[in-house]
Amino acid sequence: MEETLEDLEVYTREVVTAPADFRVLESQIASVECAQMIVREEGIAFNALLRHTDIYVTTAEISKQVFESVGSGTSVSG
Repeated sequence: MEETLEDLEVYTREVVTAPADFRVLESQIASVECAQMIVREEGIAFNALLRHTDIYVTTAEISKQVFESVGSGTSVSG
């Protein structure tokens, strides 16, 4: 998984598109509470609080262009 994350440049890019065969390790999946989807004219962002912790997770705003490219099967650099 570390190699895949490096290939996607997740540490230097705000938004990445994972390959279709990308899978999250079971040990990396957590329950959340207070999950929110923030919808704006330009795109969508997500916020959540990991259950039973004070860890807050948020995403960058994912643009409409990214969602449209996923639907059409094209790639977007970001």
